[in-house]
Amino acid sequence: VIGDFHWFLSHNMPYIGRVNVETGAVEYLEVPAQLMPSTESRAKDVRLWGKGNPTNKPLNANGFAVGDKGNSGIGWGHISAASPTRVGRYLFLPVVTGTVYVIDTEVQPLSPKSIVAVNDLGPGGETWSLASLTFSNGRLFAHTMKEIVCIE
Repeated sequence: VIGDFHWFLSHNMPYIGRVNVETGAVEYLEVPAQLMPSTESRAKDVRLWGKGNPTNKPLNANGFAVGDKGNSGIGWGHISAASPTRVGRYLFLPVVTGTVYVIDTEVQPLSPKSIVAVNDLGPGGETWSLASLTFSNGRLFAHTMKEIVCIE
């Protein structure tokens, strides 16, 4: 809960939602299902809307398929609900595919203007995480099934 809002990820579609705990009003925001980062530049990143990369492979560092049952292929589903992390006014919401959504919790109403960034924790279709992010000493820390990531 942040202020008057309880934030959540929808069950199996790429929507971020919030419920006003005082009024019961519910708002949803559609976000890209997955970010496919370019190796050349951020300008060439591809945002997949409504569906994820069809070649997503939930493999760990040893090449073992982990968590593939229950995953919708886009990182949304019952196994993808890592707890969000709040840093100041920003809410970081990771999903299974390594895509991380950064939302400005102070934008009213919830709208595309609320999206600060859509980032990734590694190569699209090859990065898997069920973990929340951790904030310490001005840095965010994350881990995938293959590596530990520090974001400065």
